[in-house]
Amino acid sequence: MWKTLRRVSAGKAVVITTHSMEEASALASKVGILSGRMLAVGTMQSLVSHFPTYEVHFTARTPAEAARAQELMERFPGAKQADDVATRYEVPIGQTSLATLFKMLSGKTDKEDDNIQEADADLEYTVERLGLESVFLKVIREHERTKPEPVKRSGWKWW
Repeated sequence: MWKTLRRVSAGKAVVITTHSMEEASALASKVGILSGRMLAVGTMQSLVSHFPTYEVHFTARTPAEAARAQELMERFPGAKQADDVATRYEVPIGQTSLATLFKMLSGKTDKEDDNIQEADADLEYTVERLGLESVFLKVIREHERTKPEPVKRSGWKWW
């Protein structure tokens, strides 16, 4: 289906609605995020650039590993736990370079720095730039937090 959409859309405007961020990433040149109204629109790169963040996701098999991951992430300025997963963290790109991030996560450090323990080196993790799925969730959550309460109408009869 994706091949067909690419072929027939050449030189044309095609509107596709989907819940699949993979599909949107593969097919769209522009993406809109809707929730009752248009909340965000732009290229995938422009939407992602509004949230200059790395995502660090730890594979914690035990509560002790999850606690070690949390302690490790507290060392990064501006890092915060993601809303949806206890072992996923967001690190602002402007605060920490990718090289520093990997250096601290791998447990490698200068001799003068005693803060990083070799025990942290055995934690499994992935690091990636914030993706379209995460941008979608952030935009929707922000909309939900700031959405005004519905107006209660008196005198209306519902039957």
